[in-house]
Formats: sequence, C-alpha cells, structure tokens
Amino acid sequence: MFGQNDLILSCSYCRTKLTEDQMFAFRDWVGCESCLRAYYRNLPGPAIEEKLQSRRRAVVAWLAANRKSLKRRTD
Repeated sequence: MFGQNDLILSCSYCRTKLTEDQMFAFRDWVGCESCLRAYYRNLPGPAIEEKLQSRRRAVVAWLAANRKSLKRRTD
C-alpha cells in the first residue's frame, strides 16, 4: 500500500485523489497527468513530454519543501 510518509492530494482540476508518484505541479497545487495533457493538448508531443517532466520535477521539490504543512493540512 502506501508508505507512512506518502501524501494523498486531490488534482486541482478534476479532484482525483493522487499519490505522490502521480502528482505534477499544476495551478499552484497538484494535478494529474490526464488534466495536464488536456491543458497542453495544442502543443506538439515532445513539448508536452518536456512540460510534464518539468512539472514533475517541480512537484517533487515543492513536496519536499512543504511536506510538514501538507501533512498537517491533510491529517
């Protein structure tokens, strides 16, 4: 199942529950891959993949910096 420190947050757009490995930085919160792909639907394929990788790195850093406050908020 989930590790003790895993956070479960909702996508800022569709409200799907996301585990940490499913999250991407999106709209000052987190988003799912499906919503991000829809958001970038007019970009060429390689550009979408670059945006997803960038947003994935951003969310990893954001989670690391804000884990304590996010844990309090979700408990």
